[in-house]
Amino acid sequence: MRHRFIYIAQLISFVFAPFFVFAQTENLCSPTGYTILAINGILTNEETAKKNRNSLKNQLPEFFNNESITIDYLHNPSHFAGGGDIAKTVAQMMNDGKEVDDYDLTEMLQSASEKVKTRKLLVVGHSQGNFYANAFYKMAGTPSESTAVYSVATPSSYVAGGGEYITSETDKMIAGLVARVLRKDILPPNTRIEEVSGDIGLTAGHSFSDVYLKYRGAEIVGGIENALGKLRVNSPLEGSTSPTGEGREAALLQVRQQKSQKRLQIFWKASRLL
Repeated sequence: MRHRFIYIAQLISFVFAPFFVFAQTENLCSPTGYTILAINGILTNEETAKKNRNSLKNQLPEFFNNESITIDYLHNPSHFAGGGDIAKTVAQMMNDGKEVDDYDLTEMLQSASEKVKTRKLLVVGHSQGNFYANAFYKMAGTPSESTAVYSVATPSSYVAGGGEYITSETDKMIAGLVARVLRKDILPPNTRIEEVSGDIGLTAGHSFSDVYLKYRGAEIVGGIENALGKLRVNSPLEGSTSPTGEGREAALLQVRQQKSQKRLQIFWKASRLL
């Protein structure tokens, strides 16, 4: 019996500890400045995700409309040596545009709640990361007028919020495999990047840093700046007492609540086994 109570206490600690820590943290979302978050596609380790973030940072100015730009990334991890990524991508294609409960998305939203310090937010998706970018736009709980998506090499049929995109007709993964074999209603290619010597295989012409940013950097920067220029902060965050509209617990408070709910589910399922 004593061991049962100790186990229950440990479970309660697991469930509620993140909530208690978060409740003590001041995380202000400023109405000035911009945050850009890059989400990678499948088969991308964290080092490559950081490389993509840095490549994007090198292309963009430090300021836009006299406001600072913060650039970061949300890692979309691989599962089961990549096999899980492929299965998930197929499922995302079948459910494109629908809200689907996804552990990785919850983790990305959680990470964003810690990284985002501004109310104006742009999510840049690459490849399969565009499914997450579109879902992020719908589920983050941020105002639509202050959130946008820009898509690179997208296998989706749309860009959330009517955002811009770029896909090369020489992208063997998207314009080749996805558009010709897996689904034919994706957004069509809207540029042509000449094939790069030595870049072969199913992923030829698909790299975020080494193809799209390298050969269409100016076009991508232009699309991103167009998106940033449309972002607006029209009203204070709910519960904000600041006249400038700053909000405690950022614009992504819902993420913590969702995660706490999931942890509660784990707790109750585990407790039934006692």
